[in-house]
Amino acid sequence: MKYIDTETYSKLVSHIEFNMNDMIDAVERNVYPLDYVMSVALSQRQPQARLSCWVITKLLYRNSSAICPYISQAIAFLPHTTHTGQTREILRWFTICKPTHDNDLGTLLDFCLSVLPNNTLPVAIKVHAMTIIENIAKKEPDIIPEFAAILEDIYMYQSVGGKNKIQKLLKKYESVLHN
Repeated sequence: MKYIDTETYSKLVSHIEFNMNDMIDAVERNVYPLDYVMSVALSQRQPQARLSCWVITKLLYRNSSAICPYISQAIAFLPHTTHTGQTREILRWFTICKPTHDNDLGTLLDFCLSVLPNNTLPVAIKVHAMTIIENIAKKEPDIIPEFAAILEDIYMYQSVGGKNKIQKLLKKYESVLHN
């Protein structure tokens, strides 16, 4: 079994000033195996968890399939996140690497629908959730009426960015809803 310098990794991702490109290169070279980075990302250890999530997000921009083996695990972990930055990054993963029917889409959909009316969450979480639901709706158009109804209900309580996303989605779904 390969030795992993977990102490150095933990120190590196305890501060936001670490060099992201060096970290991603180290993950790609297996200095810090993706299994290990993912185990930290999907944990309660803060700030290491949210910063590890950020590392994985940046890795996905290089290789969007990197987390495929971990999708179900990440979806199951979402309700247990302890920091909004961690939640935001995990949701961002699913806007980059779109899960399939095999990956607990129902659980992911339920989570995303549950965050939309929560007025304590940052707009970025809600926008990522809306994007994920929009992607699921392409495969499962039956959810569009419920999704649109929720969007209409929460519209007035959203920030400018949230309202803009909702307006675009409602316009997109207009023809489906009026047929």
